[in-house]
Amino acid sequence: MLHTQKTTEKIILIGMDGATFDIILPLVREGKLPSFARLLEEGTWGNTTAIPPDSPEMWTSIITGVKPEKHGIHDFGYQNDDKFIPFNISFIKPMPLWRILSNRNKKVGIFDWLFAWPPEKVNGFMVTLDERSMSPFPMAYPKNLTLCYPLLSFEYFLTLNKINFTKRGHFIDNINCTSEEYIKLVTSIEKYKEELFLNLFRKNPEVDFFAYVSYLPDDLQHLYYSYMEPYYFDVEKEEVKKYGNVIPEAYELLDNFLENFIDDENITLIIVSDHGFHRRDITAGPLLVKNFSDFGRYNHIVFRMNYLLNKTGFLSFDERGEEIDFSKTKAYFCNNLTFSGICITSRNEYERNYTIEEVVKILKNIKLENGERIFLNINTTNSSNGPNILFQLNPLLLKKETFKFEFKGKGSHAYDTPASIKYIVINTTLIRKILLFNTSFEIDELIDFSQLSGGHQINGIIIMKGKNIKKNFTIQNVYPIDIAPTILYLLKEKIPTYMDGKVLTEAIKEEYLSKNPILYTKEKYISPTLTPKISKEGEFKTIEERLKELGYLK
Repeated sequence: MLHTQKTTEKIILIGMDGATFDIILPLVREGKLPSFARLLEEGTWGNTTAIPPDSPEMWTSIITGVKPEKHGIHDFGYQNDDKFIPFNISFIKPMPLWRILSNRNKKVGIFDWLFAWPPEKVNGFMVTLDERSMSPFPMAYPKNLTLCYPLLSFEYFLTLNKINFTKRGHFIDNINCTSEEYIKLVTSIEKYKEELFLNLFRKNPEVDFFAYVSYLPDDLQHLYYSYMEPYYFDVEKEEVKKYGNVIPEAYELLDNFLENFIDDENITLIIVSDHGFHRRDITAGPLLVKNFSDFGRYNHIVFRMNYLLNKTGFLSFDERGEEIDFSKTKAYFCNNLTFSGICITSRNEYERNYTIEEVVKILKNIKLENGERIFLNINTTNSSNGPNILFQLNPLLLKKETFKFEFKGKGSHAYDTPASIKYIVINTTLIRKILLFNTSFEIDELIDFSQLSGGHQINGIIIMKGKNIKKNFTIQNVYPIDIAPTILYLLKEKIPTYMDGKVLTEAIKEEYLSKNPILYTKEKYISPTLTPKISKEGEFKTIEERLKELGYLK
């Protein structure tokens, strides 16, 4: 446990991007997350409802207390001609918590909050590592912070950790490295961030409000969810052995981090995620080309079998259109780590045989527009724990050179990355369509990058622990916009009336509530100090001015 030099009561807000109880609770039951287990027993916890379940909107709502339509952040950036411009601190319209509290003489310590770049003058400190933009170096206010702590550049940091990489564009997702290097990269960055934050926490005991965000769960769950639930994806036993514990180990790392804060009675700890996570069944199907590129998220080519079964009426997705709704599904892609194929859900013999017969018809008749069949050697089984329909893929579709990509240098995750497969070439014949009876599909509808096996869902997490927080209590009806007003209330500060969120009184002990009425203050929600100014060249003059002010530019 860490001990500060002063017993100032403080709030620590720890963000965990994409954290979900669907993973946390089973690991708690297995005894692998002792800190989380204590927090659930000694605090208040429950799901948040994140709409939309996307990081830019929700992290900004958490720190401002307002809905996305008010704060104006709806993506990681915007398109300016052919150039993608990432959002920065000047685009956040309302006053973030760090600015509200600084103006009220409360000390703050902000560490790597999304869009909190470049750092601004606060009553305390602000560190922006901004690893998602691969910034040449981390930045801080005050600048002399960089003299006290090892705020190394990421390039130097990666070299120290012997991680080979080629930076391709703006986002960390687009680093050209192997899976092992990617895992090492994002895990090392998390350890690096935690060490820096703990140093700052120890040496700044007078701070009233700390905020820290880990992006590790999101980074790994997008890519490695399939190895945690291999039954639904085309993965192999050896891959499951290698990558099956990647996500649980990320939560164990965060659990160790939390241990530093849970014994201090002067700390109110609030853990929150911007959204939850679930399996993305829409991406599942047999892989045509594995590891065609060591390029971020785009490393396999897949035939989207579940998408085809959905379009032909045998499979239904949930409301978000990503995870299978088994109550309405007759057939889906599956894998018992010996064979992959199609599983039939019905136990009724007649319905089962009828579904098998109809799906086999589809597999036999789906063809490229030149007449080449996609699936060969189709067989059926009566298996109760594996595929009921087996097949082989046409060897012509198992070659990397068959696929021709369209590249788009636009969008938040698309710098120099393949955007889609626009056509394939077989024996010099260019093919753009896939045919099934009287229906035609564009190539990239059914053959595309496997991309992400895990995706966002609306159920995020909140965990609260402190001397004024109820113990072993489950809370409901929590929204990201509720976090900021709750923090202000626990710091005995007035809440701006423009905030859309509510104080989470259900989580707070009656004694504290009776002694501390909720007070409000009328303030304009648009910050008067920072507005983006964009020249014709697309450069942000406000950013340049602030970097000069902080001493990073001359």
